Amino acid sequence: MGLNFDNFNNLFISKGKSNYNYFAKILNINVSQLYKIINKNQEPGIKFYNKLANYCKNNCLNLLDFIFFK
Repeated sequence: MGLNFDNFNNLFISKGKSNYNYFAKILNINVSQLYKIINKNQEPGIKFYNKLANYCKNNCLNLLDFIFFK
């Protein structure tokens, strides 16, 4: 599984207001993990994908817009 970084960055800008603390709190993840994912294109782990899936489900977003299967 991989993260579509472009779409995730667009989500960060639109829903996260380009604020690391705000968006990390929404996703319920660590701010430093979010920073590494956005700025260093670090591949996230399964816990992140679960949190992203929950966020997408609660906000009527399509999870497949943000992930792909390798």
